[in-house]
Amino acid sequence: MTEIRNETILTLDEPITFADETTTQIKFRKPVAKDLRKFSLSPSVGDFLDLAKTLGDALPQVIDQLSFSDTWSVVGVLANFTVSGPPTGVRSSE
Repeated sequence: MTEIRNETILTLDEPITFADETTTQIKFRKPVAKDLRKFSLSPSVGDFLDLAKTLGDALPQVIDQLSFSDTWSVVGVLANFTVSGPPTGVRSSE
């Protein structure tokens, strides 16, 4: 996984071929407020995959064909976008 300022590039463990093109990486842009309008405060894996279709540069059909391990990698990338700062109850000076 490569992080660049406002995007993250995920290299797939299992590349996906769709419509005669093979996808080996997916680039995700950092979400903005409008991307999170339908995102649940207690998101499911499906919520993350829907967000991946919005934020990623891969076709929706490619997202739908991700392997189990790549799906969890995508969830991790997107979760990192939604979490920032110290955990609740912890002050930044601690």
